[in-house]
Amino acid sequence: MKEPLPPALAEAFAWIESFTNFERRAADNLRPFRLDRMKMLAREFGDPQNSFSIIHVAGSKGKGSTCAFAGSILTAAGFRTGVYASPHVLSYRERFMLDGEYLPEELLLEVINSIRKAYRPGWFGDETDPTTFELLTLIAFIAFRKVGCKWAVLETGLGGRLDATNIVIPQVSVITSIELEHTRLLGNSIAEVAAEKGGIIKPRVPVLLGDLHPEAVSVLADIARRRNSPLYRSSDIHITATKEGGVDFQLPGGVKIEAHPGITGVHQRINASAAAMAVQLALQKPYKLDTNACIRGIEAARLPGRFEVVRNLGRDWIYDGAHTPNSVAATAETFRTRYPSGGVLVFAIAEDKNTEGVTAALPAGLSAVIVTRPGTFRVSSPEKVSKTVSQRYPGVELIPEAGKAIERALECASPGEPILVMGSFYLLGAVKEVQDF
Repeated sequence: MKEPLPPALAEAFAWIESFTNFERRAADNLRPFRLDRMKMLAREFGDPQNSFSIIHVAGSKGKGSTCAFAGSILTAAGFRTGVYASPHVLSYRERFMLDGEYLPEELLLEVINSIRKAYRPGWFGDETDPTTFELLTLIAFIAFRKVGCKWAVLETGLGGRLDATNIVIPQVSVITSIELEHTRLLGNSIAEVAAEKGGIIKPRVPVLLGDLHPEAVSVLADIARRRNSPLYRSSDIHITATKEGGVDFQLPGGVKIEAHPGITGVHQRINASAAAMAVQLALQKPYKLDTNACIRGIEAARLPGRFEVVRNLGRDWIYDGAHTPNSVAATAETFRTRYPSGGVLVFAIAEDKNTEGVTAALPAGLSAVIVTRPGTFRVSSPEKVSKTVSQRYPGVELIPEAGKAIERALECASPGEPILVMGSFYLLGAVKEVQDF
């Protein structure tokens, strides 16, 4: 069940959310996204983003987990490390982590109040105000400076080129994956999406690419060449899956790691190894990657909503925010590895997702599928989703209210049968709010 924020902090985040929030409603084009706005906001507060070293991560999937692993490795190595990620499942506090823990409530309130004090209508001189994400990003920058972070790991919110986080000069840029997503904003081809995400590549700053489509690699390699940015590939990492969810990998240069990732999923060995390589590239001299710290960090990493398993009411509840075809396929593989047959699926995604591609990747052999609404935060069309899903699962049920969908899932599930809650992160939050877990 959702832990309520103190009234003062809840009101402060409500103020932040009162501005234009493109997580709640999608923009029609990229015109509202302008880096000069974010630069002005940061300048007004003394450019806090210049107070710490940075790993900057973009991608269609895997970026949140990669950030969590990288931050955990840096913390294990003895560095005070902040991680700024999105979206959250239950609380905005999830977006601001310090050494694996939430930033203190009183610090967040202090930072938000300092921004409110400085705020003036039409802040940018053109009768426009900051967006919610711009303000959240500013909170992270200021808070990480206040607590004396040596490192910060930053996840882009949308795309990369015009994302509010993209005013930073990192020690390494990471692009985990490229899929067709947010096509109204990022483009209708892999090449166009890659060009937008490749906007985080900075001159002479190393860039690490995940396992990408050749067309995306071509675009990003060209950007890196033009910006004199050393290019590295996660395919240079030799990965061997070990027993019971572990992973054994060797980084370029000979560093060997054997660990059990703290975030569950067969695909997490890729994210964990990429995070280790990103930290290796970021530290360089005078530091070097400490093998033991890398192992401890990978095993200590945690992230809500990434194959998060909760035991309750005599069964496993699995929460996963997969909502792209490849991420859903990875979750389906993990689910079937752990639960060879059966399972009840409660599923919802926002209207702007690739419903056909996601549906095709859902786990086979489910005993029941219930389509619901992903909360009220994002625009959705559960009726359309249900129609698409029913082409694969003819017995799909449509129950728009999340609480009733969970009740129905319990009715459908046999004793001990797992229930998989998957799709939008906002669905995960909506379900957790009505469940006393």
